[in-house]
Amino acid sequence: MKHEPDIEVVGEAETGREAVQMTRKLRPAVVVMDIAMPLLNGLEATRQIRKDFPETKVLILSAHSDDAYVGQVTLLGAAGFLLKQTSSEVLAKAIREVQKGNTFYSPSISKRVRDQDRKSLDRKGDFTKKNNSLSSREAEVLQLIAEGKPNKQVAAELGVSFKTVDKHRQHLMSKLNIHDVAGLTRYAIAEGIADADRLGVGGWSYGGISTDFIITQTKRFKAAVSGAGAADYSSMWGHDQYQRDYVTELGYPWEHRATWEHVAYSSKIKDVTTPTMFVGGNIDWNVPILGGEQMYQSLKALGRETLLVVYPDEYHGFKTPSHIKDLHERYLAWYAHYVKADGTPARPPEKPVEVKPVKAGN
Repeated sequence: MKHEPDIEVVGEAETGREAVQMTRKLRPAVVVMDIAMPLLNGLEATRQIRKDFPETKVLILSAHSDDAYVGQVTLLGAAGFLLKQTSSEVLAKAIREVQKGNTFYSPSISKRVRDQDRKSLDRKGDFTKKNNSLSSREAEVLQLIAEGKPNKQVAAELGVSFKTVDKHRQHLMSKLNIHDVAGLTRYAIAEGIADADRLGVGGWSYGGISTDFIITQTKRFKAAVSGAGAADYSSMWGHDQYQRDYVTELGYPWEHRATWEHVAYSSKIKDVTTPTMFVGGNIDWNVPILGGEQMYQSLKALGRETLLVVYPDEYHGFKTPSHIKDLHERYLAWYAHYVKADGTPARPPEKPVEVKPVKAGN
């Protein structure tokens, strides 16, 4: 666009939410939007921009050209849809056309739009309208859940409380008649709310244990973070605080060996290809770091991308501010490297160790 004298690029956004915020601040004539955007996907960002700033035209530029995406884009009021392999000359022409109030589509997209328009006509010749059952906030929560973010991180991203996010999650499950996160993720992908090529998974405690299970069952996720997870439960026997639960649910390990081996994720470790970081505290007696160590050493032996981070003097819930900060920096770096693939190193720069001088005795 630098060589187009009548077109000025006034801003660039890395996420859908940034695109909405920058539109509010800069009020551009045209927004060129990708569908695959983190935090808030391009479809939802388009819906919010068209609702709040109707004078701004939205032009979709994306590698995704499925009929479902094309249909949603036209319903949301986007002025055009171009495939990413479109030349810069055609893109400039499209920007000028939509700025004038016209529409502009790549040839293959244009044909499908016409076909979908004909199918959308009812018997009276009027267009039938599809109702999107999710509100903007529900779509945002659903995307963040599908991207593998735990409730605490979703709350931080949206600036709301943990309880509010949990309420949205429960409402989504009730509204869609879906009763697990995996089902919500599949729905989000099918509806174009989440990008199937940019999904991560992670969690802490039960979330970490679930993450360990998930990565042994699917290769869908680009990265995973398991905090205070578990692997071979027989090794936890007599070590953590759940002996009564083990006996109730599994029986004694020496009497029901096959059952204990069946639930051990380590038996399925050879199927794991997801780059996974394992983290925990070295004095966590609730869910000992032993499980993370087992998973890490197994993946390392198989030549997989993996990392183990053990924090000193930390129990199940971290207390040291510097450790909490470091943990979240590692989360962001791991997901940015493997999910966003934006060139960020998989681990943040190592901090220099402060060496305090020791006074010599007399």
